[in-house]
Amino acid sequence: MASSLRSREHTVLRKLLKEIRIQADLSQRQLGVALGVEQTFVSKAELGERKIDLPTALMWAKACHVPARPFLNRLAVALEK
Repeated sequence: MASSLRSREHTVLRKLLKEIRIQADLSQRQLGVALGVEQTFVSKAELGERKIDLPTALMWAKACHVPARPFLNRLAVALEK
């Protein structure tokens, strides 16, 4: 089932992505550079105005120095709450 931008699952994902960006001490601009996208892409993703797929989420985590497995574990725990 595809999740919408406002679904609980997508909300949990975008909050986690913002959290790891902040923990990595990266601005939206810095993360955008690391991902090869504009700052507005990061902003819209964090605000829930742009859907983030799994490959993009994993690249985001990598840019924030969070390996895939720990990232996915954190996401799974957050989704179980």
